[in-house]
Amino acid sequence: MDRGMRPNLGWEKIWNVSVPTKVKNISDVAAWYICWQLREAVKGERVAPAATSAFSIHALTENYGASNPKALPREDRCPKPLPGQYKLNVDACFFPSGQGAAVAIIRNHTGEAVVGGACPLSNIIDASTAEAMALRFGLQIIDENGCSPSTIESDSLEPINSCNGVNDMWSPYTAILADCFQLAHRIGNISFKHCPRNANKAGITLLGLVMIQIL
Repeated sequence: MDRGMRPNLGWEKIWNVSVPTKVKNISDVAAWYICWQLREAVKGERVAPAATSAFSIHALTENYGASNPKALPREDRCPKPLPGQYKLNVDACFFPSGQGAAVAIIRNHTGEAVVGGACPLSNIIDASTAEAMALRFGLQIIDENGCSPSTIESDSLEPINSCNGVNDMWSPYTAILADCFQLAHRIGNISFKHCPRNANKAGITLLGLVMIQIL
């Protein structure tokens, strides 16, 4: 149960006594649970028997007591590459007008940005095509700067799966993927990996700056 939705029965004000926290918690949960069951009964839904309800109330109370209201969501992070290797993060944006942008950042094993770039895109038909063009743009930077072996990361799963052979490459951006395969083969020691969008913060930030220029 959400702590913000917890009913306040005001035990101290009613009885002028000190009530243990666990007793207050189970009373609050029980009041909420019984009200919820009454609501279900009014709607004609089947209501659980008393023994089952008691078990559910106890379980909800234990979960409530064990929760930490100050806990922060875990931040997604991508591991750094091994010494002597590189990691390329790419990202792209797409607008219905057919415009977009691609960014690419290459980092070494210490997490330091070695080289990067951004470029505008035009005449693109969808977001997946923009992401595929970002992959090609990043591979071109790797090829020009000799940054291999490299792991290429993107938060767009569809082109990454196509590069790894999980999906069929027949798509509106098939020709772009063919360019990616040719570049990867020429460079050598290239792998493709999907990463959570929240972990691609540098790419998102740089992409935001490029979008401002486009708009």
